Amino acid sequence: MVLPVSVIALGFLLYQFFSERRRRAFFLSYAGAAVWGWMMPVAAGLIAFLLSTSVFAVVTMVLRDAGLVQLSVPDCASCQPDVGDMLAFYIWHFLDAIPLLNVTETLRWDVPLTYSGALMGWLVLAFKAAVIIPLIQAVRTYLQVRKEAPRIHFRPWAWRRAAWVGEAVRIRWAKAPPPDGYVYDVRVTRPSGAIGRGDMEDPWLSDTTQPSATYTKLRPKGTYAFSVMCRERELAESTLTSKDLKVVVREVGDAAVTDRRDASTKG
Repeated sequence: MVLPVSVIALGFLLYQFFSERRRRAFFLSYAGAAVWGWMMPVAAGLIAFLLSTSVFAVVTMVLRDAGLVQLSVPDCASCQPDVGDMLAFYIWHFLDAIPLLNVTETLRWDVPLTYSGALMGWLVLAFKAAVIIPLIQAVRTYLQVRKEAPRIHFRPWAWRRAAWVGEAVRIRWAKAPPPDGYVYDVRVTRPSGAIGRGDMEDPWLSDTTQPSATYTKLRPKGTYAFSVMCRERELAESTLTSKDLKVVVREVGDAAVTDRRDASTKG
């Protein structure tokens, strides 16, 4: 019962990773949940890796017991491979397939098992095609989506994000313009200045491709919350949204404003 359930779960995860469109949709569905949202795709990839190696190891063990495949431990003719050896065998092939890193060679890790016969060769090829390639592509897509996600910053950098009334502050939300077809929307929630009205939302910038800008409306005093959304130009919403960055604005002479001579404010 465990093996069929594992196969179904593995198939679902790999289905999400097989095409670029599904990978992006899968990662973007969690992107709006800050740090934990970005950890979810990593956890899904790790689960897919553990499931795939376990499923292929068990299947290989069943085929070996049935006499359909032949495996042996190098330099040990009398040793019988167990499930641990099978897991190590597939983990070795996964690491060996990572381009450019030469992981197994760097670690001086020789292949745990050797095999003979075409069926075992086809099983290894199936593991590489169905598991290794989609996971490597998933990592590539994850890093690309992560790069596109806006991360809002206050310049000059300071632990306490504070400014004076009437001062201009530089806000940066990306290292470079967004990919082709994408734009940024930057919103500010600011004090209204009117008694009893509370905070108001100011759509500061819309449909911009600039990675940073200077905000000059720090009046009246209070807390200003900046947020950025990166979206496709044709769409109204996106899950690529930054966490709020809050800047405390005070009148000149108020306490608890970061000293501009403090080294921590150097950008």
